[in-house]
Amino acid sequence: MGRSSSLVRTVLRDFGGYTKHFLKNKSVELREIDNGVLLTSDIGSLVYFEEVQPTLLRKPELSSIGDFDLLSFQVPSTLKQSSNWIEIDTETRSKEISDLPYEFVQFVGGRYGVRITDEIIDS
Repeated sequence: MGRSSSLVRTVLRDFGGYTKHFLKNKSVELREIDNGVLLTSDIGSLVYFEEVQPTLLRKPELSSIGDFDLLSFQVPSTLKQSSNWIEIDTETRSKEISDLPYEFVQFVGGRYGVRITDEIIDS
């Protein structure tokens, strides 16, 4: 695991604690999964992979949670068209994201000064 991935995992743990203790959402659960981290709650689910590949999205632990948003350094264009996502390298996200990832975007902006904006798609 690289330094960048380790940093993202630390931020996700920080966000999980913030959500649980400050926002008082006790349903938040953070789990390490193969090649990533799964953050679930009653307001959505967020899955982090350092390098997201379509095959990773078919893992049994993901199919059991239903809908989730992706968090990765780079999200392949094929997944951008079929998933809700947050891309770390470009500091962009899909127009639609669920509530938990939305709270994450607000959290990293306020706590770490990282502003993640909607991606502008050229027609």
